[in-house]
Amino acid sequence: MLTLFFPFFTYSNGKESVYALNLFSLFEVNTGELVRIPWGILSLGLLSFVLAIVVIFMYENRKRQIKFSMYLFQVSLLGFVTCWVYGISYANTYSLDYHWHFTIGLLLLSSIFAVLGLLAVRKDEKLVRAADRIR
Repeated sequence: MLTLFFPFFTYSNGKESVYALNLFSLFEVNTGELVRIPWGILSLGLLSFVLAIVVIFMYENRKRQIKFSMYLFQVSLLGFVTCWVYGISYANTYSLDYHWHFTIGLLLLSSIFAVLGLLAVRKDEKLVRAADRIR
């Protein structure tokens, strides 16, 4: 949720112009003028959101939940890398100094939580299989 409202990177050119990159756009902070739309970051962010919702409500089929949890991890990690690459490339393209914000770390944190969820579902599946063997 925080990645919707806070920027990943801010840029400055040493003058008054300050730019910000968030999930939806690269824009000038003072005027609100849209400079670019980062389609890669936007599409991976939305895909990550949809996959997280799907994984949460897929609790009846643990094998499929494990597979989709792995997809969620890969997409969220790819989103982090894509955001970092977009941030650096915009700084180089427009010759700007960049500063990253805590929201870029939230993307990495979501990857870590996806792995923790995957491990918990695998552990649960192992426990259910062991209980089935006992019967």
